[in-house]
Amino acid sequence: MSTVAARPRGLARRHLVTGADAVAWEVTMLQQAGAQAYAERVDGRLVVTVGDGTADLDAGTRGPCHTDVVCQDDGEVVVRSWAAPPALLVTSDDVHLVPETPGAPGSARIACGERLLVLSGEAYETLPASLVTLLRSLPSRLLHTDPAVVLETLFAEIPVGSGALLERRAPSRRR
Repeated sequence: MSTVAARPRGLARRHLVTGADAVAWEVTMLQQAGAQAYAERVDGRLVVTVGDGTADLDAGTRGPCHTDVVCQDDGEVVVRSWAAPPALLVTSDDVHLVPETPGAPGSARIACGERLLVLSGEAYETLPASLVTLLRSLPSRLLHTDPAVVLETLFAEIPVGSGALLERRAPSRRR
């Protein structure tokens, strides 16, 4: 199992994770001090974790308040939150909460070009002004702005929390 942690101190870090048939997930993460944001392969699936508190990756423990997103190569995601806000699935014409019911796992199919925004609880609670501004311009701003810029803009004025922006990429064609 390989794990990639986000770069600390408010700078976003982008990862391209390739699955079967060259289908890929682009994962951009931002992690503040005392928070967690990382991606790992577990049983062949990409798992992205965003949360508050620190994690011991070697011991396989996560902070008490976190969200796990399990990504399949076919675009299916399963989102499980523990005392954390739901993720936002942004399509070309709408925004959906995943999961829709707090405390229950939720699933969605993400088409190529759509994005899933995952925020830690502390980030969500501290970001109201930035988040409202971003949501007013959705979906065009969130879908068409560099993911690192989106996260760095959201976190520009707060020192807490973490976030991730996931995007499914189309399979590359082999020549």
